[in-house]
Amino acid sequence: MAGAVTINPMNSSEIADAIDLIARAMNQAEADWAKKAFNYYFACEHKGIDSTRNYYVALSNNKLCGLVGLHQFRWGPPENVWLSWFAVHPDYQRKGIGAQMINYIQVQAEKQGYNKLLVETYGSEEFSVARSFYAKQGFTPTGKIERYIDDKVAMLVYGKRL
Repeated sequence: MAGAVTINPMNSSEIADAIDLIARAMNQAEADWAKKAFNYYFACEHKGIDSTRNYYVALSNNKLCGLVGLHQFRWGPPENVWLSWFAVHPDYQRKGIGAQMINYIQVQAEKQGYNKLLVETYGSEEFSVARSFYAKQGFTPTGKIERYIDDKVAMLVYGKRL
């Protein structure tokens, strides 16, 4: 288990570190998407607009070591929420931080009135560790879109009742 890890709402000064974390934990393409998402989120927040997103960072000794968020689709069922930008820095993986963040975000989702947590992942080998982690956290496969990325890789949806 990791030492003292705190989880706090993300602030705009942490965008660059969060993008770097995603590039290291996932890949550069995901980091590029995350940059757009974070810029949108903080632009909405600055203007008082509810983006239906919340992001949180995990800190160990004041260093950003993890990231997790929630995203509710306005057009989706109001009881469902999606895990958003979940990642642990490679230097901090396999130390219990991911499980701490999942537990934390589940509590946040329940406090906000959601009863199902969904996560999007992918069928490529690159995401096999993520799929295994989600299964260990009680998520089960709930959907699949074939040939989602470049007509080669399927998008997989895992879900968990809260």
